[in-house]
Order: sequence, then structure tokens, then C-alpha cells
Amino acid sequence: MIIAALLRFFGQDWDDGHYFHPDERFIATVMDNRISLPSPGDLGSLFEPATSPLNTRSNDEAGNPQEFAYGSLPFLVAMVLGSIIGALSNTDPLTYANVGEFGRFLTALVDLGTVAIVVLFARRAFGKLAGLIAGALTAFSVVLIQLTHFFTVDTWVTFFTTATLYAAYRISERFELKWLLLVGA
Repeated sequence: MIIAALLRFFGQDWDDGHYFHPDERFIATVMDNRISLPSPGDLGSLFEPATSPLNTRSNDEAGNPQEFAYGSLPFLVAMVLGSIIGALSNTDPLTYANVGEFGRFLTALVDLGTVAIVVLFARRAFGKLAGLIAGALTAFSVVLIQLTHFFTVDTWVTFFTTATLYAAYRISERFELKWLLLVGA
């Protein structure tokens, strides 16, 4: 896990904030210009999809839904955590200049979770040695390492898919409500 973390967190500012990945650039623009947390007095706006400040597909000035090809969970997590960090410090991790670095950090954390789940899954299914081998292969996976150096949804999807498969495997072993709830979530 330490080696996996080093590989994922090392050199995350490799592009010096230029957003060479087109998906990451679009995501940073949407995070900076389109979504925000509502004020405490305006929480009712969350339930209006056309105008919700958290809806990445809310309507534009002409009343047309805006395009957004990704899931919203990574951005909502970044928005909430970034707002908390911003309130506790003098920095705003959600500006266009900072959201990539902050999002890459979150992406690397999520991918470390994937490595941990792969280890647990393989260990439970095939034994300790299989868990170590699967963990090492996942830790050194070039594509996973590369994807943690961008704030995109790919590693988030991988994490939730792996977690769902692990929970489904646990259900196949013993039918328990907690694993059913996790698969459903």
C-alpha cells in the first residue's frame, strides 16, 4: 500500500496546472463555473434540477440543459470536502487553478481504496499469496497510476465496481444484509 501510494501521489502536478487532459480541463471548468454549494437559505434550490447549483446538467441562460458526460459523485465529494477545507484554511481548492490538484489527490485516495479492496477480495477468495500478488499487480498497474494523475471519473468507477464485486462475492459466501445494502448502494 505504501508503494501504491507513492506511485499515485508522486508527481501529481506534472503538467504545472495546464490541464493537458481534455476531460480534466472540462471538469475543472464545470467545477469552477457551473456548480457550487447553495447558501443555507437557498437549500430548496437543490430540488429543482433545472436551477440546482449542484446539478452539472442544469439549464444555461437560454433554458437549455447543459451537457455533461460524467457522473456527478466525484464532483459532489470534491465540492463538499473542498468547501470544508476552504472554510478551515485560507485557500480555496475549488477554483479553476486549484481544482485539478485537489481532484487528483482525491482520485489517488480513491484508487488506493481500489488496491485495498483488490487485496481483500483476492485474499478472501484465493488465500494470502493471491491477495499479495493481486495487490502488487494493482499497485503497479500503469493505467491506474496514470489515471490517478488526472481528476477524471475513471478511477472512481473502478473503485465502486470493485467494491460492488467484492460485496457480491461476500453475499455468495454468506447472505448478510450489510453486503446486500453495499451492493445496492
